[in-house]
Amino acid sequence: MRTSNVLLGLLLSSAAVGCAGENLETDVVDTDVAETDVVDTDDTEAVDTDDTDVVDTDDTDIAVDTDDTDVVDTDDTDVQDPDADADGYTAGGGDCNDGDAAVNPGATEVCNGLDDNCDESTDEGLLTTFHEDADGDGFGGPNTQLACTAPGAEWVEDGTDCEDSNDAVNPSATDTWNHVDDDCDGDIDPGIVLVNTLDDVTADDGLCSVREAIVAANTDTASGVTPGECRAGGVADIIEVPPGIYIMADGLLDLGNGVSVVGSGGGQTLLAGGSAFELELLSGAELNDCDVDGGSLTVRAGAIAQWGADGQVTLSGTLTNEGGMTGGDGLVVDAGSIENAEGAWISAYTLELISAADVINDGEVTAQDGLVAEVAGGFLNRGTRAVPLGTVVSHGNIDIFAATVINNGAMDADVDITIDAGSIPTRSSAATTANGTNPRAPRISTTARTCTTIFRTITRSSTGPALTR
Repeated sequence: MRTSNVLLGLLLSSAAVGCAGENLETDVVDTDVAETDVVDTDDTEAVDTDDTDVVDTDDTDIAVDTDDTDVVDTDDTDVQDPDADADGYTAGGGDCNDGDAAVNPGATEVCNGLDDNCDESTDEGLLTTFHEDADGDGFGGPNTQLACTAPGAEWVEDGTDCEDSNDAVNPSATDTWNHVDDDCDGDIDPGIVLVNTLDDVTADDGLCSVREAIVAANTDTASGVTPGECRAGGVADIIEVPPGIYIMADGLLDLGNGVSVVGSGGGQTLLAGGSAFELELLSGAELNDCDVDGGSLTVRAGAIAQWGADGQVTLSGTLTNEGGMTGGDGLVVDAGSIENAEGAWISAYTLELISAADVINDGEVTAQDGLVAEVAGGFLNRGTRAVPLGTVVSHGNIDIFAATVINNGAMDADVDITIDAGSIPTRSSAATTANGTNPRAPRISTTARTCTTIFRTITRSSTGPALTR
């Protein structure tokens, strides 16, 4: 019926175009177009809206996601996660070993190589650092192990050994003068001051001279604040002087009580000064392995000058010995004059005394292998008839070359005694002292079995030249 109306309208429109004009045809066509709009709207809304809403919502919420997930996950976990070791923790609940009731998140960590509390750490906070004690002195070195107990007898907790290959070096050792940190305190040879310049300087310049070192030791005052200066005394009373020739300024230099000046290093250490350089060792002082070349040397009672090998003392002035002088091998003393006081001693394996004036001995002169004295003046083994003081002893020969030889004491040799002198005054053993007693007679003796010449006198003019060997 609707189609017939449309056709009828079209026929009428065609008739109207021919009879009544253009306006009537335009109005009828516009009305039909409005009817087309109604058809289009209905079709779009019916198809799009219904299909989308119904299919999407139902499938996602009900059929697939919500129901399947909740039911399957919850049921499966509860059934498959038992507490196998009955410690109150399951594997899913954090138990890292559900076969050991001692291992679970609530356990206390013990030092056993296991993760007892399931925190993914083993023996945390319980391990001890052990140090290898390679030299067996009870102190370990740098090699370490972390363990609950010592891995062996050679492993200790103390790791303060600074030299684990030497059992004499450790924190309990006593530091000695050996250029080694014996007690591992970081201070090599405390109490030792090292001379580091050959010059006799006295300035705060980072250098420690022999003079500065001696003064610092005598006064307990450092020679300066610049690094390299001499330490103060008290902890620095041993003064180490490396080999070399140390040029000394003129004037007197005293070594105080307790001060030792030691030449070290195997070579010659020589304190060399001019005729105005005087070295004096006060009581308690020591001069070790240091040769002296200068004006004079005085060794007071209680002091000692000694040499481990050969020693050399060369003086333009006087050697005055009131204490002790000894040479391990040979000792040569060449001085303007030599005085060995009562109670003093000079000894060496081989001993040579050379004097431009006199050798005066009121003490003891001893040589293990041989004694030679070359004296331009008199060799006086001095004393009085009442108090014979000096002794001259050799387990080898005694050879004395002098202008005059006077013996008021004793000369003893295991081999020969040879005296070559311009004059030898005679002494009568029958002389008496003021109180009438007969003192011990002077003695010259030898125990040699074959001795062709024990004693001989060569007459010289008292004004003649000095004798030579």
